Amino acid sequence: MVNVVGKEEPNEEEYSPDGRYTPRILFLGSRHKYYLNFYDRAEDIIRAMKESLVAVKGMRAL
Repeated sequence: MVNVVGKEEPNEEEYSPDGRYTPRILFLGSRHKYYLNFYDRAEDIIRAMKESLVAVKGMRAL
């Protein structure tokens, strides 16, 4: 995970696929229709991280 703030945050459109808002965590995919990269609960972040591992490396979620 990388945390960027202010001038460190990239301005390219590819890093704001559904608009600019914070906090924003980018993974490979999402099932949400709106605010694809916003997670209200820690459990949602953990689930998305596990799904990303499976998608990228074929790893089994713990």
